[in-house]
Amino acid sequence: MNSALTTTPSFDFCVGADGSYSVVRRQLMRVVRMNYQQEYIKHEYMELRMPASQDAEGCMKFALDPNHLHIWPRHSYMLIALPNKDCTFTCTLFAPSEELDRLNTPDIFLNWFRLNFPDALQEIGEKNLINDFTHNPRSSLICTKLNPYHYKDRAILLGDAAHSMVPFYGQGLNCGLEDVRILNILFNQESAMSTASELTIDQEDEQMKRVLSRYSQERHKDLLAINELAMDNYVEMRHLVTTPIYLARKALDNLLYKISSPQYRSLSSLIPLLSDELYAENEPRGWLPLYTLVTFRPDVSYDTK
Repeated sequence: MNSALTTTPSFDFCVGADGSYSVVRRQLMRVVRMNYQQEYIKHEYMELRMPASQDAEGCMKFALDPNHLHIWPRHSYMLIALPNKDCTFTCTLFAPSEELDRLNTPDIFLNWFRLNFPDALQEIGEKNLINDFTHNPRSSLICTKLNPYHYKDRAILLGDAAHSMVPFYGQGLNCGLEDVRILNILFNQESAMSTASELTIDQEDEQMKRVLSRYSQERHKDLLAINELAMDNYVEMRHLVTTPIYLARKALDNLLYKISSPQYRSLSSLIPLLSDELYAENEPRGWLPLYTLVTFRPDVSYDTK
């Protein structure tokens, strides 16, 4: 019997960006006093495909308006549709695990879908729906929270390895890219450059250690905030949008936004600021809806939002 070979690689600085089930994080937890929380929410999701339609001349076109997010809210579950470049839509069904467990045959699922999403079914097609139900897996939704994100001067966690979140604000990738931006600015502010290769195993690079410590302190409150914002937006998308009080609040939200007329700032105009500073020093003036702040204002921290 061949015994498995174990190798121990050497490194100067390790960036753990290896996803929700991070191996790097697991190893850091052996040597770091890390507070760690992992939660699977009670809902799962399944992806479905809405094929492209055709116009009068036989050319491919979108079956729905591609410039809008399409949501079918049903209180405890929902369906959403997002456009693809080939004129198809990726439809995602989010529902409690118990509900999906009950839909255990193609016929039961088809009848349930026909009852709850008849207009979407018309565009997807019954055969396509059954094929997706049969072949596409159900997937879990996980939230991960932890602190700190670093080990001395030698390792840092970024992206889903540090902050898995539910996808309902569409900020998972954006947040991971912001991790890199924040870390780079802290490097520049401290004029830090790794000298780990020049140090003995017992020595520490004080500049690197200070940068990584600042990163854990600066980033934690924002990562907690976007995790909570994403979960709250799920409740809003599948349930609150159907309630009169929500519709009244949104109307007031838009009215105040229009009256206060905050100055529009394009993303390109924010690049010089975001290249040198963590965030804008002053909070934005005027009334800004939460969705606008989260989605279109990277100069405002998640915690401020």
